[in-house]
Amino acid sequence: MFLCTIIVKGEIPSAQPSLFEYYFDTKQLKWVPWVDVVPEYIHAPAKKFGEILVPTVDTVRTTWLLQLQVNIRRPVVLVGETGTSKSATTANFLRGLDPESTVSIKNKEVIYIGMLYQNNNNNNSKFLYVSVPLLYD
Repeated sequence: MFLCTIIVKGEIPSAQPSLFEYYFDTKQLKWVPWVDVVPEYIHAPAKKFGEILVPTVDTVRTTWLLQLQVNIRRPVVLVGETGTSKSATTANFLRGLDPESTVSIKNKEVIYIGMLYQNNNNNNSKFLYVSVPLLYD
């Protein structure tokens, strides 16, 4: 679904239910709905099952954030409920980095930490899963 909404300079977009459904494209100088940048899924039969990641708004948005943070050499912590694609998105992002041209992982050790926390309080289960790719010299 493509939105044909023209956003005037200085205007906050409102066609989507939330501002979080947009990112500001600094090259085009306009708000772009995330749904418009989700690439079509093309199945690669040679890929292992654990390497398959179907692009969604959430995976595209998280990958964009990961790339932004790697570009400015900042650590990233992804927090959310179990099954929200934190580990799969992070692993897919790290697999896509070129170690020869990516300064932030060239000659560095990547440590990937996964954590699961469960709290049973009054029969309410709460899950916290943190995926943390750490880059060390």
